Amino acid sequence: MSSLNGILSTAASGLRTSQTALGVVSDNVSNVNTTGYVRKTVDQTSLANGTQGAGVTIADIKRVTDQYLETASFAANGDASAASTVSGTMDQAQSLFGDPSADGSLFSNLDSVFSAFSSLAANPSSTGDAQAVSQTNQFFNQATSIATSLAGLSTQSDQKIGTDITTVNQLLTQISQLNTTISRGSAASADITGPQNQQSELVTQLSSLMNVKVTTTGQGGVSVATSDGTSLVGTGGAATIAYNGNGPTGVLTVTNTTGITQAFDGKLTSGEIGGLLQLRNVDLPALSGQLSSLTNGAANQLNAIHNAYSAVPPPTSLTGQNTGTDISTAIGGFTGKTTIALVNTSTGAADHQIAIDFDAQTITVDGGAPTSFTSGSFLSTLNSALSPGSATYTNGALS
Repeated sequence: MSSLNGILSTAASGLRTSQTALGVVSDNVSNVNTTGYVRKTVDQTSLANGTQGAGVTIADIKRVTDQYLETASFAANGDASAASTVSGTMDQAQSLFGDPSADGSLFSNLDSVFSAFSSLAANPSSTGDAQAVSQTNQFFNQATSIATSLAGLSTQSDQKIGTDITTVNQLLTQISQLNTTISRGSAASADITGPQNQQSELVTQLSSLMNVKVTTTGQGGVSVATSDGTSLVGTGGAATIAYNGNGPTGVLTVTNTTGITQAFDGKLTSGEIGGLLQLRNVDLPALSGQLSSLTNGAANQLNAIHNAYSAVPPPTSLTGQNTGTDISTAIGGFTGKTTIALVNTSTGAADHQIAIDFDAQTITVDGGAPTSFTSGSFLSTLNSALSPGSATYTNGALS
């Protein structure tokens, strides 16, 4: 038969257990909108004193988690973060080139270069010449500006990686410290769900920065490693990650708790850092290379067209088309500027340059003082400038 004290003790155990259970329910309700919080449950067990019931006690307070779903959530978090990082930066890079169908984009400016040269070929004039040169300069200046901006995006990625690595090291240290707290609480049969929830939130933050593999330890804490098994948090504490972006390729290293440093390249395949490394080491250099190929191709094409219409080696004489008019009439109808070069056939170098301005009616030799001419004196003035060369006008053609 139960004593009065036994009855009171049994009732008190029920009150204590209910109080604890209500505290857990209250914690669950108050954290219903807390990111990373995991609902807790109370496991009760009955007490006995010999053959007599002695009340109830708390056997365990645990978090309602599914490790498989939690692992899948960490992986999805990392993949989403990497994709978002790459997408955002590549959108910035795309905006540098502009909409190909819109005026002012790099591609429309390249079209304008060739259109200007086509117009100049169909209707040669000083205005058309200036337009072609202006369009060419605009295209190559824009390409140079884009290349500089792409380099800036690469530097921006470097700086962000450095900031993220600092955050990762802080998270690894905090996760390791919570392992100690959880282990001590577990040994004392205390409620460890609070530090476990804090630790889960830290791991979620970590998974958004890098891909991780998380395993629950026997004491209720976690061990953290990369997908290939490189330990980041274990029984010995937390590892330290470092980044060097000084070379053409950004390099990661990891130092374990025993002080051994090894390469960390290729181990980060997702998370924000994984996305930034993809941008820094692969995507942005590839985009810069494609821009370089485009500008080099355009320059080579323009040079090829120029060379196709340039005399190499230089001829010993030049003869124009028959204008069907006398020289005074022909010269009177000319506008614009032209340059004649006297080339040393031995060295291939231009010994003299004769600049003719038909609008100003002047001839200038090697950048000196201009000599004026009229329609009637053009040929004699040109011969003086060409000496020891000479010019003639026969049958309506200048030679």
